[in-house]
Amino acid sequence: MGDKLEEVSIPVEVIARNLFDLGFKYTWKIGDYLKGVDSQTVVDSPVFNISVNGLSTKWSLGLRYWSDENGMQLTNPVVICLNLVSACAVHNGIDVKEELQVRYQFGIWNNDAKQYEVCPMGCKSVDVTDTCPSQANLRLQQTACKLQSVGTTEIVILDRHLMHKGIEIFCKIMLVREQVEQNTLALDLWTKLRNGEDCDIKIRTSDGNLIPAHRTILHCRSSLISLNQETIETDIDGQSVIRVDMTTPILTSFLQYVYTDRVDPLDNPQQLLKSAVKFKLPGLKAICEKALIDQISPSTVASLLLIADTYQCDLLKKSGLAYCGENSRSIVKTVSWKVMEELKPKLFEEVCDQM
Repeated sequence: MGDKLEEVSIPVEVIARNLFDLGFKYTWKIGDYLKGVDSQTVVDSPVFNISVNGLSTKWSLGLRYWSDENGMQLTNPVVICLNLVSACAVHNGIDVKEELQVRYQFGIWNNDAKQYEVCPMGCKSVDVTDTCPSQANLRLQQTACKLQSVGTTEIVILDRHLMHKGIEIFCKIMLVREQVEQNTLALDLWTKLRNGEDCDIKIRTSDGNLIPAHRTILHCRSSLISLNQETIETDIDGQSVIRVDMTTPILTSFLQYVYTDRVDPLDNPQQLLKSAVKFKLPGLKAICEKALIDQISPSTVASLLLIADTYQCDLLKKSGLAYCGENSRSIVKTVSWKVMEELKPKLFEEVCDQM
């Protein structure tokens, strides 16, 4: 191994993520990038700390290289890694599952354009629950010490990224701490639904499946679920059957929110957003909107702006417009831009004003 590369770390910067999330930005300057390739040096950033909402975390970045058939490191592409070194949480002695939702985004400085080239957003849930037994009525300090890889992105480093042989990388990190108490009402009700216990109504999906549910819970969350259906049937057991324009996977995610206020995993936020708006569930709409914001990239921003305009998603629209302003030189031309220009001219003008 060669000597450790010259590194410069800039203290963690607090940023306003997408106008509604508190986030953190860490900038890492590597003095001689090519030296790491030639000498097969391990390239890791200094460990940096982020503390938020009673949770103290330590992180590091790293560059990893692919090797050829002879074991020699390749100059390109390289993999940027985000690692969780440790997490320390303090809370009362309650039986909880401690989860940390991490949204991350890498970027590399383009020295020719004098702006960052931004990679797509990534998201991962990390379990930081302590393995030690709880102690009632005490404030517990819980620590997860095992290094965990949270996310990676593969990039190609070109001449435009080099500054006197060095490169500058940043990582934006958004943390959402979730303490899920065990045996809560929401989880118990969700378990009953999954097991089909005490269900008194069925929902027919667009792909023909029948999903059992509880009439009272559906009505409490949104009366539109049972009132605005095109048809109401009765099955052979005498139970009411309502028809919805949702596939089985979408309905499953929809019901998970109705019963628990959570959606995990959120595989199709665009389709779920349509149902959230139709049945007037603002909390579910906000969850879908946040997930769509994380999908903003040079090739998707136009289509996501169209979605934002269609379903009146103000945060998604503001985030998309801001992204266009910050990354104007990297926006990819897609058919969505043509659709926007022809069908949503006012929105198209707003985007042009930002760029």
